[in-house]
Parts: sequence; structure tokens; C-alpha cells
Amino acid sequence: MDKLFAEHEEHMVISVSEITQYLSDTLYEDPFFRNIWVRGEITNATRANSGHWYFSLKDDQSLIRCAMFRGSITHATPQPQNGKQMIAHGRLELYKQRGDVQMIVEEITDVGLGELYQKFLALQRELQELGYFAAERKQAIPVSPNVIGVVTSKDAAALRDMIRTWRLRWPLAKILLAHTLVQGAEAPAGIAAAIKALNEQPDVDVIVVARGGGSLEDLWAFNDRLVADAIYASQKPIVSGVGHEVDFTITDFVADLRAATPTAAAAAVSLERSAVLQELEDLRAEFIGLFGVAAVRRQNDLAALQRRIERESPRRRLATLAQQVDDAESALSQTMARNVALLKERAATLAARMDALSPLRVLARGYAVVSLAQTGAAVTSVNDAAADDTLSIRVADGAFAARKL
Repeated sequence: MDKLFAEHEEHMVISVSEITQYLSDTLYEDPFFRNIWVRGEITNATRANSGHWYFSLKDDQSLIRCAMFRGSITHATPQPQNGKQMIAHGRLELYKQRGDVQMIVEEITDVGLGELYQKFLALQRELQELGYFAAERKQAIPVSPNVIGVVTSKDAAALRDMIRTWRLRWPLAKILLAHTLVQGAEAPAGIAAAIKALNEQPDVDVIVVARGGGSLEDLWAFNDRLVADAIYASQKPIVSGVGHEVDFTITDFVADLRAATPTAAAAAVSLERSAVLQELEDLRAEFIGLFGVAAVRRQNDLAALQRRIERESPRRRLATLAQQVDDAESALSQTMARNVALLKERAATLAARMDALSPLRVLARGYAVVSLAQTGAAVTSVNDAAADDTLSIRVADGAFAARKL
């Protein structure tokens, strides 16, 4: 037992989760296992209530478990059938709960269709290297084209769907159809010729290449090099509306814009009438609002100007000056009245004082004022008058003459 523990100490011991995580990371980091095509016979195929498929692929020597999740299944995906030879495309992962290596299948096709997928991938790689898919060469799609060129069959349901969409969204647009086959051996040359013909129409603003959904074989014309070259050489912007949302073709990658369906392509090159009308209504409301604000602002400016004119008006200034004159006159009258009253009061005071000091008051007490009649000089001493000088004697009630003896 001691020997066994000693041997364990010489090696690193890891958990089951650690080893499954290591194997999972190894599978994920190896690019070979992230994009593989596996051919085999279907066995143990079951469909879960969630919509996912679980099955196995086997040959005469080995077997590998597979899981195909609902998101990878389209209307064109064949149903896995036990005993049927099929080709699965996907990646390898480790299902850590069981420690099993399984294949996560993204696409599944019959063996015959597998060759078409290989051709599709080969052409995709070639055109990718040549720059057919480069974003910098993509042309802008006009927002409101006047003339829309359409490459499809005149009998296609997709054409009717697109016309219905344009009538509802923007009936002012003119539609120019370049009829062509969209399926079969002759379709690629017809599609390429239709694209070239619409490029020669000067009024065409944008071209829509469209076809309804179908299987890989039905859509194969849109994976042809002739069509890819015609789109790449187009001077008009091209919108691809081929198949359903889950379908991808070479046309989608080369076109300037890929739409999920023909109807979506029609919507991508047309305005929404109701949206335009709403935008016009919004602009009208905004204009009215701005006009109303401007009118109110002008009214306020006018009122302010009128108030300023009234403030600066000569008439108002004259009225103000007249009022100031009236106020000054009133103040002057009041001042003069006060001054007169004060002067009268002072005069009365002075008169009383003068009266109190008046000689007449002294004369009234029996005194007299003697002066020389000839000169009026006051006689205050017996020496002031000579003998026989005529004197003027003033008493309280009058004056009389006298002679000095």
C-alpha cells in the first residue's frame, strides 16, 4: 500500500472534469475538427420534442454520435432516415457529461447533393480570394429609386410578391422586368444576360435579382460563375433576394446587398409610403410649431418695440415735462407762500420791536423832542440853541413852535 501511494506522488493526479475539459479544448482549437464533412449511414435517428435531431453516422468499421439542433434545420433540410447514406457538415465537440466525442451537425444532405456543396464551397473560396465579396467594392443602394430593374421569371410567384410589396409601399416606382429562367441548365446564362441588359438601361437605378425558395438543386443557378461574374461587373447596384432567410447562394455574397427573401428585397429598394407620409406630417407639425414660435417671438418683439416707442415718444416726454413744470410751479407756490408767511411774521416781529423802541412811545409818556426849526438839529442841551432861536417842540399828538428866551 505504501508503495502504491509513493507511485501516485510521482505523477500529477487530475480530476475527470479536468481531462474532459482538456479534450474539449483540444477539439475546439484544432481547425480541422471545426469544419468537417463526414459521409456515413444514418442510424439511431430520433427527433426530440424540442425539435433537435439526434442520430449516429456509421460505416463498416466505426460509429460517431451526432446532434443537429433546431436552429440548423430548414425547410430544405432532409430528414435523417435510418439506413440512408448522407453527408453531414459540422464540427466535433466533446459531450463532457458522458465523455463522448460527438459531431454537431450544421447541414445534412443526401450523398448526391454533397457534390453540389463541394462545388459551392470551392467557388466560394475562389471568389473570396479574387475579392468578389470585398466590402469596399459594394455599391450603395439608393433609398428611393425611380426605376427598379428586376431579374426573375415573369411567371414566378416571387415577382407577384414583389409587385404587391411595391404597390403597397411606394407605387410611384417604375418596375422594369428582365425575364429569364431561374432554374435549370440554361438559367445561369439567362440570368447573366438579364443583368447585363438592365445595366444598358440608363434609367435603371437598382437591380433586384430574385427567386423564391427551393432546394439546393432548385437554387443552383444562383451559384454559377456566370451569374457571379455578371453581378461583379454590374455598374448598377444589385440586391439579391434569392430563396428564404436560411438559404445562401454565391449571388448573395457577390451582390451589393443580400435580402432574406424576394419580398424583403422589394422592401429594401422602396420607401414605405406610410412612413413618408408620417415624416411629412411630422415636418408639417414641426414647421407649424416653428412658425408659431417665430410668430410669438415677433409679437413679443413688436410689443417691446411699441413700449420703447411709447417710452421715447416726444408726446410722452412733453407730458412728463409738463407734469414736472406743474410740480415745480406747485412747489414754488408753496415755497413762496411759506416765505411770505415767514417774512410777514418777521416783519410783525420787527414792527413790534420798532414800535417798542419808537420815540412816540416816549412822547406818549409826556416827553417831547426839541429841535431847531431851521436846521432840524436835535436840541439836547441848553447850549444847543441861542436866544431867540425858533424851536420845534414835538409831543405825542403833534408839534408846535417856540422861542428860546
